[in-house]
Order: sequence, then structure tokens, then C-alpha cells
Amino acid sequence: MVLALLLPTLDWVIPAVLLHASCRGAVAGTIAAFMWEVLGRGVSQSRRGQAFLITFGFGPILAVLGSLGVQMILEGRLHSSIFSRAGFRGDFALLYGATVPITALSALLATKMIVPQPTVELVRKPFFRGVFGGFGDFLRTRWVAVSIVAYMLVYAGYSIMPTVTLYTNTVTGAAAQDFVGY
Repeated sequence: MVLALLLPTLDWVIPAVLLHASCRGAVAGTIAAFMWEVLGRGVSQSRRGQAFLITFGFGPILAVLGSLGVQMILEGRLHSSIFSRAGFRGDFALLYGATVPITALSALLATKMIVPQPTVELVRKPFFRGVFGGFGDFLRTRWVAVSIVAYMLVYAGYSIMPTVTLYTNTVTGAAAQDFVGY
């Protein structure tokens, strides 16, 4: 709704960012549930440790390397001559364009996943009762309530970064792009 109200009055960049955030927020829970289900069905218990090793071992290392690479691009050390005329927006086009091969590889590997069918198919309840019937009981479960609070705290921590970036110039006197990867 906010996007619809702001769309006619803003430059195209802000609505594009709002649309991206809206789409991502709308599907984030579904993505997390799907990944957990695929991991549970598609990876044997003896190999789940390896999956977590790759995700939480190499993932943060690659995130740090990617962040430093972003900083190098924004500082002009890895600047492409194609985007040099486009300036700041061209730098970000280069950054997002660099993710295309990685995303394509992920999509290709996802086509190779084989999720085994359950041995016993559960009888489905009517839609409304099946989706919302046990929702209150689910939320009253202690570990679910703790998980929701923890998720909200972690998400709030991640959400502070755009605000910090927005006020970098005010606080440090330097441009935000000088500190993005750090």
C-alpha cells in the first residue's frame, strides 16, 4: 500500500527498492519453510552436518569476501570500464549483474534436487481449518514463541544497516559508499 501511494511521486529507484523489499518480505517465510522441508526430506540425517557445515561454515566466509569485493568495486579498484561512465548507479548495476551467474548456478542445481514423496500421504483437511485451525495452538507453543521473539530481534538488528548507511555522511563526514563493505 505504501508503495502504491509513493510510486507516482518518487524517482524509479526508491519504488524499485520498495518493491524488492515487499516481494522478499512476502515470500521469506515460505522460502525458509521450504528449505527446511527439503533439507529434512532430501538429506539423510548422517549428511545434514555436512549441509550445515557448508551453510554456516563457508557461507559467512564467502559473505565477508563478497562484502570486501563490494567495497573494492565501490572504491574503484575493480571498476569495469563498461560501467565507468554510469557512475554510482553503474557500480551497483555491476554488483547485481555479478550475481547473475551465481543465481543461474543455483537455479541449475535446484533442477537436480529430488525430493522423495512421503510414504504415506496425509488426508488433507478443508482449507480454512487446515491452514488456520491450529494456528493459535502453534503460536502458544513455548519454543515457537521464543523463536518468534528471537527472529524479530535478529531481523531488527539486520534492519538497522540501511539506517546506519543513510546517516553515514552525517556522522562521519564521508560518503556512505566509502564504508559499505566494511
